[in-house]
Amino acid sequence: MKIRNFDYLIDSNDFDIIHVEKITPDLSISQSAEVILNYNNRITKIKFELARGNELHQNDFLYISETDTLFYRGMIEWCVFDLDKNQIKRHEDALELPFIERINDVIVVYDELYAESTDLNGNKIDYAIIDLPYESKEFNDRIEFDTCSFGKQTLKLEGTNYRLNTYKFSGGMNVDGSGLLAEIYIASNQVVKKGDKLALFSSGDYEMELKAETDGVIWEIMVSEGQILFQNDVLFKIKTTHNTV
Repeated sequence: MKIRNFDYLIDSNDFDIIHVEKITPDLSISQSAEVILNYNNRITKIKFELARGNELHQNDFLYISETDTLFYRGMIEWCVFDLDKNQIKRHEDALELPFIERINDVIVVYDELYAESTDLNGNKIDYAIIDLPYESKEFNDRIEFDTCSFGKQTLKLEGTNYRLNTYKFSGGMNVDGSGLLAEIYIASNQVVKKGDKLALFSSGDYEMELKAETDGVIWEIMVSEGQILFQNDVLFKIKTTHNTV
């Protein structure tokens, strides 16, 4: 990751994502920063439009390689960037410079007034109201806070407990049990709901669709369109949790 801070607004051309930070009413956007990332054999350029005096640093970012997702914390905000789709997935308020950390397969954002847990894609798992000063204790599935104003609060980390559902080709379309994978409707790291269409198979005589059996996230795709498949060939793996949205 390369970061360049400017004391003026730079041109917006040649950027994959442009982010304008949240500011208080007494401030205005007057300078820029450039972030260049080289992950997954792809270069992504993000422009940040900032208030006077605000600069970006390496510790403001947390990159998640499994989902190609970038978490960012600003002065009164935090964000989730989907680098695969070149879009800002979430843009949330914070009181002042939140802290972001990874705990196993969960991301936790600590602000002065709340804490939130998300999965590796930035989808919310749980939310807890807190205030400073507080004491906290971390468990495998939760963080317990003892706060001054709100008493005991619990933040779930249920994203650490998941299972992978493996989808296989059922066969039976042709005499030899084979079938053609005509179309794939999903992409890696995509959120799917029970009943969503995953793929279309063809035998030449008829077609068959495969649908998701549960809510989840596409974890891995092991096949490609146009491929000839046989019974029990592995197609996809979908990660499911209690909190998948």
